[in-house]
Amino acid sequence: MSSVGSAAAPVRELAAAQRIVDAAGEDTVAAAVREAVGMLPAPQRELVMLVHWDGFSLAEAAAVMGVPASTVRTRYATARVTLARLLQREPTQVAGRLGG
Repeated sequence: MSSVGSAAAPVRELAAAQRIVDAAGEDTVAAAVREAVGMLPAPQRELVMLVHWDGFSLAEAAAVMGVPASTVRTRYATARVTLARLLQREPTQVAGRLGG
């Protein structure tokens, strides 16, 4: 993988996320993200919560979860792909079931 390709991916993700926020508003996006995280399998959900809500590094999360760092990296990558797919829908479609 080239460093150019890997550097461009976060920029694209950020741009896509900003378009969603602009279109839907922060409250709707927050509700959509909460629901999407809730749809993840338990190990991925726990990891996302440790990293994003509790501020743990991936290494710290691996220690807390009692699994190898390589497992955490794989779960994190898979969770990000799954969340991206779930959030590709309009946020109101994801959050609609929450009344958002």
